[in-house]
Amino acid sequence: MISIQIPDGWENTTLSEVARLDRRTVTPDQIVSGTTYVGLEHVTSHGGIESPPAVEPGDLSSNKFSFTDKHILYGKLRPYLRKIALPDFQGVCTTEIVPILPGPNLDRRFLYYFLRQQRMIDIATERCAGANLPRLSPKVLAGFPVPLPPLDEQRRIAAILDKADAIRRKRQEAIQLTNELLRSAFLEMFGDIPAMNSLHPFGTVRSLTRMASGKSSKAVLSGRQTSIPIYGGNGINGHATQALYEEPVVVVGRVGQQCGVVHLTDGPAWVTDNAIVVQSLDPERLDPIYLAFAFQMAPIRDTVTHLDLPFINQGMLKDQLIPLPPPEEQRHFRTLRANVLAQKAQAQSAFEEADNLFNALVQTAFRGEL
Repeated sequence: MISIQIPDGWENTTLSEVARLDRRTVTPDQIVSGTTYVGLEHVTSHGGIESPPAVEPGDLSSNKFSFTDKHILYGKLRPYLRKIALPDFQGVCTTEIVPILPGPNLDRRFLYYFLRQQRMIDIATERCAGANLPRLSPKVLAGFPVPLPPLDEQRRIAAILDKADAIRRKRQEAIQLTNELLRSAFLEMFGDIPAMNSLHPFGTVRSLTRMASGKSSKAVLSGRQTSIPIYGGNGINGHATQALYEEPVVVVGRVGQQCGVVHLTDGPAWVTDNAIVVQSLDPERLDPIYLAFAFQMAPIRDTVTHLDLPFINQGMLKDQLIPLPPPEEQRHFRTLRANVLAQKAQAQSAFEEADNLFNALVQTAFRGEL
């Protein structure tokens, strides 16, 4: 039995009493041409739905759940319990997402914000079961407590949280725009690498770089956050007690799902053995920041993702063709990146402030004090 405090004047209900877990299945051959498909990978941790594809009959290999713009989509896998979204379209979703259909006495956005609050995420996390990928069972989800004020009050609370959430989303969009700005600037300055279209000559970095595999981080793994991040193919995945590289290096995932994913360290770092380290032999001639972006924009992953076990070796990186612009152009891009990162830091600070305000409002709202 899950127990939470119920504000005075609110009704004590459970999710199954005020909403339906609407797990109506659609078989692959029942898919209508152009149906939108939503997987967990399309739902963001902040409640958005990004780039869901349109599918055709037979495209999907297993049964899915159907949903409409009246549902809430609730991700039930423990690593993704923050993936709760409000679709504004109809479609089908993975069975790792539970469509929830609110009843007539429950405002959809009120329930959405209630389920997304940290307290309910913690409850869901504690009650997941399973060894490899723990899941929240529909039975447990159906038993979640839902303290229910009158419908007009639900709508008033949801409207206030909508405004706070809109501010938070705008701050988040500003962060994303800084990332897009850098990519756009690179394309403008150095051209389209996959299309082999650039004002600068293409060449390999075989004679300009040194490459090596990283090393196991077991002996240097720190139990607390330090100033030395540990990089693998998936980016930062821990912190170290000492550095393997003092200067910025390019890190490229070499096997599996992260194969070909490119990162750049900004200072002292450790790099694990599931990644390849690329160092410029002469940073004045080949800037590490330029090299990292060039590898990110190059079609490195496209050549290996079709393999059963994707992999990349040093020879493939050494022979990758990229534009080789003059050093002054590379330095100009380096300066531009520094300016954009400063803007990104300001945007990140503004987002964190808006996020804190939003979370405080959510706590206040569901204590009945808003």
